[in-house]
Amino acid sequence: MASSRPVQVYRPKYSIFDECSLLKEYDFINATARFMTMKKVSMFGDQAQLGPSEIAASHCEFSSQSVLQRLIDNGHKPIWLTGQYRMHPQIASFISWSFYQSQLCAIIHLPQQGQSILNFLDTVQGR
Repeated sequence: MASSRPVQVYRPKYSIFDECSLLKEYDFINATARFMTMKKVSMFGDQAQLGPSEIAASHCEFSSQSVLQRLIDNGHKPIWLTGQYRMHPQIASFISWSFYQSQLCAIIHLPQQGQSILNFLDTVQGR
């Protein structure tokens, strides 16, 4: 049985895109063009990591470059994070030197006894 409620139209004002170094321009345009209500977009990614796949590069002139790289190339200033928590300091030092002009630092933060290293947000109660 069909619902009698009207279908709600999704009208976002803000969008967040993660792994934008993998997001091709064409895919970004395709994802955002239908939402004329969108006012701001936040993009996260790492240009030192792999770029977008070239498998579909032939169908559009925009598809071979990431949208994040296009923005950087056109003068948008990225905010670079300088600390990382994921790698051992010696591995991080090599990665920093090799790919990040020695600007990436390993931040060592070990949980204190009884402190969890994994936390979840309670989205139902808003805490």
